[in-house]
Amino acid sequence: MKFRYLVLFVCLTGSIYTSRAETLKGTIIKEQFRNKGGKYISDVYDLFLKTNKSSYFIKRCSDESNAQRYVSCKVEVEASITDGLWDACTDEMVQSRTGQYIEIKKLRLIKDPMTYSLLDRANNKYSFSQEKADYDPMTPEESSSGTYSGGTKKSCSLTLESFTSLRDLFYVVTEDKSKHTDQRRMMTYSITYQTEKERTSFVVENSPRISELEEALIAILWPKE
Repeated sequence: MKFRYLVLFVCLTGSIYTSRAETLKGTIIKEQFRNKGGKYISDVYDLFLKTNKSSYFIKRCSDESNAQRYVSCKVEVEASITDGLWDACTDEMVQSRTGQYIEIKKLRLIKDPMTYSLLDRANNKYSFSQEKADYDPMTPEESSSGTYSGGTKKSCSLTLESFTSLRDLFYVVTEDKSKHTDQRRMMTYSITYQTEKERTSFVVENSPRISELEEALIAILWPKE
């Protein structure tokens, strides 16, 4: 970790705090929100960067790094470290938890443990991880008609650039709540991301965004000459 600069500023309370910039490596974790009084709030979460030495609250007033997309991932970040108010993003006086926090200026993915999957409208399965992409087609034995085949299986390795691109497209789809639906009907897709310990799935309606993800997977698995 490299010390870069030291700056003093006055917080809302009038106290003097210190802020410094460092490069940190660690894993982004998610914890249930706990207010100043110590009460846990359901369905609200905080993010922390857990390093070998410390655990830093991630303040996300203007989260250009999209840190929420990197939960469970090992990352390297360029960040400012500050002792101050966790929950205040403006000059407005608010009740806030206090302590050490970081604001991420730049983020680089090191290791993503997730496997991402997409079931298309015919139940053909596309999946990808940091190392490779796979296509597992529907077979006649599995199809409702007894005759449909999605073709043959295919696998290919992924560069970090290709993986990051697919990953970004995947999260654009999951974050578009307007296209989520409760039932798997015709013309819908099922998308999943999972680790060895956790699995999250959504059913989504057809949209330009899901089509872009599907087309990107096809282009990587079957590149044009």
